[in-house]
Amino acid sequence: MSNVQTGKKCPKCGAEGRYNGEHETAVRNYSFPWGAVADVGWRCWNCGYEWGFEVQWEGLPLDAHTE
Repeated sequence: MSNVQTGKKCPKCGAEGRYNGEHETAVRNYSFPWGAVADVGWRCWNCGYEWGFEVQWEGLPLDAHTE
């Protein structure tokens, strides 16, 4: 079983999801010289905090950027 948050509770403010435990879906798009990557995570409806993304910005090459 995975320990990844599924949007049921915000790790920053602790807010529960509004509808059946769900927060908003958030998408980040990254461009690389070799192509583009879309990463999906969660956005808290209460405080706007985003979590659950697989790509961590700190680990990306310097030539990568978000769109």
